[in-house]
Amino acid sequence: MTAPPDDCLVRNEWICGDYLSTRREILGDAVVQHLELTGASVALALLLALPLATAARRWRWAAGPVLGITTLLYTIPALAMFSLLLPVYGLSAALVVAGLVLYSLTLLVRNLLAGLRAVPEETRQAARGLGYGPIRLLLAVELPLALPALLVEAVFEGALRVGPARARGSGG
Repeated sequence: MTAPPDDCLVRNEWICGDYLSTRREILGDAVVQHLELTGASVALALLLALPLATAARRWRWAAGPVLGITTLLYTIPALAMFSLLLPVYGLSAALVVAGLVLYSLTLLVRNLLAGLRAVPEETRQAARGLGYGPIRLLLAVELPLALPALLVEAVFEGALRVGPARARGSGG
C-alpha cells in the first residue's frame, strides 16, 4: 500500500495553504476584480434608483409602475438575465455590472422611497417656508433625512452582490 502524498494539492484537501501561497497573485487579482464589479454595480444602481424613487415619491401614480418594473426585473433568474444581456454587452465586465445593477434596483428603490416617504411633511413645509425649491428641498432636507435607510440598503446591496458577482469568474 502506498503512503498518501505530502502535498495537499495532490491529496485534494478542502483547505490547502499551498494553494493560496502558489496562486497568491491570481487570487489577489480576482478579489480586486470582484470588488470593482460589486462597487461599480452598487454605485450605478444608486445613480439609477435615486431618480426613480424621487419620481415615485413626487408623483404617486409613478410609484406602482416603478416598483412593479423593478420587482419584475428582480424575479428574472440570473442565467436568463445574463443570457438576455449577452447580445447587448458581449462577454465582458459590462455584462456582469448591468445584470447586477438591474437586480439591485428593486431593493434600493424600495428603501429609498420608504426613506423619502418617512420625511415628515412638517419638515418639508418648513423648508418650503424658508424658500427651498424642489431640488434644494430634495438635496438639503429629504435626502439627508432618508440617508439612514439608503445607507443600510447600500451596504446590504454591496454584501448581497458579492455572491452574484462571482458568476463572471476571473479573467475576460
